[in-house]
Amino acid sequence: SRRAIAAGDAEASGSRGIVVSHLGIAVDVELEDGTPLRLRVERRSGIVVGDDIEVAGERAVQLARRTALQRRSPGGGVHVVAANLDVLGIVAAVDPPARAGRGGRAAVAARAAGIEPFLIVNKVDLEGAD
Repeated sequence: SRRAIAAGDAEASGSRGIVVSHLGIAVDVELEDGTPLRLRVERRSGIVVGDDIEVAGERAVQLARRTALQRRSPGGGVHVVAANLDVLGIVAAVDPPARAGRGGRAAVAARAAGIEPFLIVNKVDLEGAD
């Protein structure tokens, strides 16, 4: 019987889990025992989907990352998109065709982070998508 526990619950404090979704000012975490938990985070906390965290009261404390998938920000900085990935599925549609270079850039970013990329071709079942 899985039940959601509230942040700050004595049962959650000290627990470890993985961030499964990021909601801007909160993250959904799945604790090691499978229990779901929602924690508030600062908007620019640096915590991303895939991060391993430890619950400290009502806070999520980010643990060390194995990998970090990054992209360039419009201002010239670097933005971490996801953490601790082993593989990255890159989805490309046959129709309309993906913009030239997008899949290649994603594959290069994945390889640079030590992540194994693979291509998923979508809509191949459409008529004329030879």
